[in-house]
Amino acid sequence: MHYYAITLLLAGLPLSCAYNISASVTLEQTTASFRPQGHLLVDNPNSVQQHEPLLRSAKRVYNTSEERTLFPGVEMVVHQLEASPLKADKSMWSKGWTRLKKIVRGSHGQLQFGDDVVMTLQNLDKEALTRKYKVPNQSEKVSLLEALTARYKIGPVANALAAVKQDPKSTVAKDIADNLYKEQIKKWQGEGELASYIAGTLGIEHDGMLTQKLKMVEDYIDSIDKKPGIKNHLLEALTTVLGGEKNVASFVGEAKMNVEMKNGAEKLEGLLMQKWQGEDMHPMNLFRRLEMDKNAEDLMSPMLETVEEYVTAFNSKHPGSKFSLFVYARKHYKDEPLLNAVIAAR
Repeated sequence: MHYYAITLLLAGLPLSCAYNISASVTLEQTTASFRPQGHLLVDNPNSVQQHEPLLRSAKRVYNTSEERTLFPGVEMVVHQLEASPLKADKSMWSKGWTRLKKIVRGSHGQLQFGDDVVMTLQNLDKEALTRKYKVPNQSEKVSLLEALTARYKIGPVANALAAVKQDPKSTVAKDIADNLYKEQIKKWQGEGELASYIAGTLGIEHDGMLTQKLKMVEDYIDSIDKKPGIKNHLLEALTTVLGGEKNVASFVGEAKMNVEMKNGAEKLEGLLMQKWQGEDMHPMNLFRRLEMDKNAEDLMSPMLETVEEYVTAFNSKHPGSKFSLFVYARKHYKDEPLLNAVIAAR
């Protein structure tokens, strides 16, 4: 069949399949063959072998599970490409290439979601921001952010946006990362969410990306009006999510030992220090608040380093205090239990 007829087939592939979401073909799978080989179709229009890249791409789409129903026209394209040597002018190949690429990459709203939200973001073009998408169980089409949330859920999407927005080495297009990040902040703002909800959604307590997660919570806090009685301070949000100040201090101590979380942990530690110093809390009262005064084993806690730093700051502010953590521990716990606790903690 003449190239012109093949191009018509490509141009006539049904648009009725557009605006559906399918996980059957990932963008990683489908775009791999397009990017390095697309120029062959345009630069060598008279080569008998020039149809091979498009044929491989069409087969990739057609042979993937469920694609026969999503792209019924691809079957005809595959058969015609296999049936005859392709001879057409440059413009015809260009049109055919563009049409098939749009179908596979989703430029008509056919999002091909894989298992990884970041990889999906990496493969979006800037036009994806302005399209509307149909998602299961909803009659009206939705924005890209809502489509991503429907596929991956809010937690993974928010974490991905926090990561790519602040990663200078991210391969996600900057305008896509920036716009989706701002849209997510604005969406939470419109829903009147508390900062503690954002922190919980991001899974602050879980390993990894602590600094990026804290930044997203802070950006949300900065975007809303501070209302009396509403806990939108970063430390208050974390205290709510983690279940108390003791748990925050313990989390900070553990996170400081994780290289990937250290910067974020030190930021939280600074907020704790500011809070305690603002209350001018005596170290003995801090021990009680953090429940480190029950037995010697309680002293061997991830919180100990933070408490030691506070004691140093307290003594600097109150030169007459001379509070000694070691003297207090010996007096409070007695030597033998204290020694046993130290040995057990090693």
